[in-house]
Amino acid sequence: MRISKRILNIFLILLLVFSLMACGKKTEDEADNKETETTVDTESSDNVSTIKLTDKTEDETKPIESDSESTDTDETEPANTIANDFDYEEEPDSPIAEINLSQAEQGVSEREAKRFFKTFSTIPVYYEYKSTTLPENKTQTVTISIDEIGRTYTKIESEQDSVEIISTADEKYYELDRENKVANRISKEIAQGEIISKDVFEQIYAQAELLYYVGKGKGQFSSHELEFEEYTKDNKTFVRYYFDDESIYGHRTFENNQLKSQVAIKALKNYFPDEMEKFLIPEDFTVNEELND
Repeated sequence: MRISKRILNIFLILLLVFSLMACGKKTEDEADNKETETTVDTESSDNVSTIKLTDKTEDETKPIESDSESTDTDETEPANTIANDFDYEEEPDSPIAEINLSQAEQGVSEREAKRFFKTFSTIPVYYEYKSTTLPENKTQTVTISIDEIGRTYTKIESEQDSVEIISTADEKYYELDRENKVANRISKEIAQGEIISKDVFEQIYAQAELLYYVGKGKGQFSSHELEFEEYTKDNKTFVRYYFDDESIYGHRTFENNQLKSQVAIKALKNYFPDEMEKFLIPEDFTVNEELND
């Protein structure tokens, strides 16, 4: 089915994040996590939105606020823009250093990548990004949102089509057909709900403590000269997170020193009261409860 293939692309886009869950099943050791609150502000620069995050030690239950909205990337942007923007001459080889996994440092809690993982794993969460996979140069814009009671919203947009899926707190999944104003019930397996779920996201930060730190360097990302930190889970696939003092811009995945994918962050926040209607089926929609497998 079309929807199944579409949602399956999320596995590729979030390769590192969800592969962490597999790492967790192979070990019973979990690092102690320092509980912090993350304040997130979004801003855009040169058509690329970034996230600003500041760690606090105050009450975790305090809402995380965002005072500005991210700017949408031009939908007419050529599919090869990111590949051209990647400056191989300026980018150090990947991995930036050869490591022995048995002796390597693990975890992100004392590093800059913590800003991404801590926000990403704190529910509620709203995450919007633009991804490009190589060598195909396929580009997608993805929105993933989860609220406090476990409702989810997923939207995947490409040049060919757009797919929207919502789930209720009791794990009923619906694909929204906005052209015909119909909400079609679909199975959890088709919706990949076992992956995009509240429980999974809440475990991501703890699992990030199992990543191996490779090193740091400098590189070009979306026309910015930025620092990066590089991580791996298996010494085969390496992921670099790009940041400056205030913002995290995104990450790139490498295999055999070849760029495989890039994720440019458009918005990442834990407080989004203006987006809560995304979790509801529009009132003017017809609901089809017949389960489509």
